[in-house]
Amino acid sequence: MAEHPQLETKAFAISDKVLTLFIALNCLAMGGVTGLFYYTKIIYQKPRITEKTERERLDRDNTLKKKELNPTFVSFESITVNLRHSYNPSQKIKNENESTPEQKPHFITLSMAIEVRDEKQKDLVESFKAFFLDELIRLLGRRSFEELITVQGRYVLNSQITEKFNQIINSKLNPTPAELLITHTYFTQFIVQ
Repeated sequence: MAEHPQLETKAFAISDKVLTLFIALNCLAMGGVTGLFYYTKIIYQKPRITEKTERERLDRDNTLKKKELNPTFVSFESITVNLRHSYNPSQKIKNENESTPEQKPHFITLSMAIEVRDEKQKDLVESFKAFFLDELIRLLGRRSFEELITVQGRYVLNSQITEKFNQIINSKLNPTPAELLITHTYFTQFIVQ
């Protein structure tokens, strides 16, 4: 290595043009990062989300929707449906020949109203009442007494009724899902015995 000292310095030497270009690009990148940081943290102020601003936004959205549509209700008369049999776990088997405890029959008496998104669609929804009642009897017949006496059970039933009724309308009218015509189901009578 001592024989060629000039080769060592030339091998690692960077030309002045390459060094100047490297420094210029580095300064440009640092300036861009600094500018972006300054803009995002100091100049641009993202609006804060507060409860008040969200309530105002929701009220504004709801008033726009209410102006466009006039919701109405379709009422269903009271119906009584047998519920799925439930077993009383505290009841003992009476005979040696019986393999299961006695089934205790339960039923539900229910009346309700469904909210239709637009009053213009009320006649259309009423034309499906027979389909709705058939589906309602099926839904209730699959429920047990224990499911329906809880708040969660009633809430699940409520949402399933709304969903099923919308599915019936969409399946009869369009092969593709359309905007939901029924927005909510309200129980006006709910007696489980």
